[in-house]
Amino acid sequence: MKVEYHTEWTKGHYPVKIREFMASPLVTNDIVFIGDSITEKGGDWGKRFGSGRIRNRGIAGDVTVGVLMRLGEIYAYKPEAVFIMIGINDIAEAGKDKDFIAGNIAKIVSEIQKNSPTTKVYVQSILPNRKEEAATTARAVNNMLRQNAAKQKYTFIDLYNYFADDDKLLQNELTYDGTHLNEKGYQIWVDQEKKTIDELLGKNDKSPKDRP
Repeated sequence: MKVEYHTEWTKGHYPVKIREFMASPLVTNDIVFIGDSITEKGGDWGKRFGSGRIRNRGIAGDVTVGVLMRLGEIYAYKPEAVFIMIGINDIAEAGKDKDFIAGNIAKIVSEIQKNSPTTKVYVQSILPNRKEEAATTARAVNNMLRQNAAKQKYTFIDLYNYFADDDKLLQNELTYDGTHLNEKGYQIWVDQEKKTIDELLGKNDKSPKDRP
């Protein structure tokens, strides 16, 4: 699988991660976080939320088209829920506009709903960035995602303001490079989604040590 506008580094990293995912496949009742480096660098999302059912499918450098191309794993294993956060590399690395990005995220949602109709779909907002132009486009995409949620029947989770400073840029204390989160940032993410995750897990959850 090749994505034309992946960076050269990502073109090498992407297939490595795909092989890793194939070696450790999903399970039907999993909860999947899918996205780019902001998701990948979150590490063990199961540990963060206290459940072995939560899986990390982030690939550093990935873009909306890259996620579209690797949804086959979702179709095959039909996880309970998918949490999508993608788009900052389309903006910052490839210069794609809001319509392109929001349109591709809509396609991601549509394909999951068509091929894995029992999977609940959560679209997370693109996070702020320290670069004003990137942050402005991210907000525009987020507005489109918010407006489309009812029509397309997904749950939109707006995280942007929890990470933004007074200038609507990513708070300095939550990042180490202007884009990626530090541990304080990841804790805010977890705090904002814990209730939703707990509701999905329900009382029949397995702890990480019980994971087959």
